[in-house]
Amino acid sequence: MSIPGDAYINFTDVKGESGDSEFKGWTAVMSFSLEIMNNVNPHAQATGLGAGIVAVSGLSLDILFDKSNITLRQYLVKGTHIKEVQLKVRRQGGKQEPWYTLVLTNSLVARSALTYGGGMFHSSILLAFKKHKESYFSQEYGTGAKGPEVSYEWDSHTNKDG
Repeated sequence: MSIPGDAYINFTDVKGESGDSEFKGWTAVMSFSLEIMNNVNPHAQATGLGAGIVAVSGLSLDILFDKSNITLRQYLVKGTHIKEVQLKVRRQGGKQEPWYTLVLTNSLVARSALTYGGGMFHSSILLAFKKHKESYFSQEYGTGAKGPEVSYEWDSHTNKDG
């Protein structure tokens, strides 16, 4: 069973075991990493640097072991694509509003490693994907109210806005 935390992930057609009221059926995330890099061309013919093709890493995740892990490993061996993946990180205190959201489309499980240690059973997975959208929601100073969304979308296959 996924225990409560500050970050959760949901995969289309894959159920997790989170008991959190807002993220019921999702999977608890221990950590994640997503790197974006612009392969800058320092030898551009014009003044300044030349932008290259953006390299977006896969999404590396450490998730608590639950029933979603077995389905994700099955997807890996069969090459099954996942229509949409949503990862949400929420603030603690008050309403525990999500402040960071990552949405991936057309994802594929590229790696999965099960680990048991330190009294925890978890899975490290790598998700490759075609498109992603990152969103951030600020918190209003003083009131704690959720602020406006700041976001962007990127299609890694076309190297253009989503």
